[in-house]
Parts: sequence; C-alpha cells; structure tokens
Amino acid sequence: MKTNITKIALFALIAGMISFLENFFTPLIPIPGMKLGFSNIVLLVGLIYFSKKEVFFIALMKSILQALMGGSFTSIMYSLPSGIFALIGMILAMKLMPRVSYIGVSVVGAFFFNFSQVTVSYLVLNSFIYFHYLPWIEIVGTFTGTLNGFIVNELVKKNTLGVILNDKKQY
Repeated sequence: MKTNITKIALFALIAGMISFLENFFTPLIPIPGMKLGFSNIVLLVGLIYFSKKEVFFIALMKSILQALMGGSFTSIMYSLPSGIFALIGMILAMKLMPRVSYIGVSVVGAFFFNFSQVTVSYLVLNSFIYFHYLPWIEIVGTFTGTLNGFIVNELVKKNTLGVILNDKKQY
C-alpha cells in the first residue's frame, strides 16, 4: 500500500485527541499518572497498515499534539520515550512471535509503555516511589492492553480499517 501523508496525519491527530481525552479520566484512576492507553489502538493499527518509520512519526506527533492540547510540554518527557519503547516492544512481538494475536502484541506494548514511563519518572524525579505503583500499573495495563488488542482484532477481522484506508488486503 502506498502511504498517503494525509492518512498518517489523520492517524496522528486521532491518536493525539484520544490521548488528550484520556486526561479527563485520569482523576478517576487511583494510581498517580495512570492513563488507560486507548490511543495505543491507533499505533497498533498503524503497525498493520503503515511502515514502522511512519508509525514512529505518528507516535512522535501524538506526544506533541497531546502536549499542545494539554498545555504541558513536560508530558513529552514521559509520553514520547514510553511510546517509542512500546512501539519497539510491539514490533518485536510481531516479528518474534508471528502467531501472537493483536491482543498479545497490545499487552506487550502496554507492559513496555508502563515500565518505560515509571523508569522515566525515576530518572526525572530521582525517586523510586513510582516503582511501588508498577505492579498495579502493569495489572491495569494488561487489562486495557487486552481490551485494546481485542478492539484491533475485531476491526481487522471485519476489515473495517481496510475499507476506510482503501486497502484490499485480507487479514
């Protein structure tokens, strides 16, 4: 599929908007800084339909857009490295385990994202306090990663995204 810059920009905008909207649910979660990670659905779908380079660009733009919409550029310090680390984890899961479902790939991405974010928190704040939350963050991340992967499985199974992206491939 020849990629159109408009489709990549649209994916980046959707990911950024979802990430921004998740900020409204953050106060409902009793773990400091925890987000549900629904914007990672867009990144996982991107890994299916776009090149890895294009998906890294989508992740970069998602972090920048979230910072612009949320008014906090410090969020880039947390979201960008974590998003890239999660993408690397998802790419490795897709390559090393070709029979793993999108649910498994999504859970791997959630694990890498959360671990990276706690590590960045340690490096920025020079405090181990967030490592105490890591088991809880990973439990929630496994749940939401499973949900995200299920959503992507259903979208791909029904070829919903192929129709939208004008892609004739059957998965």
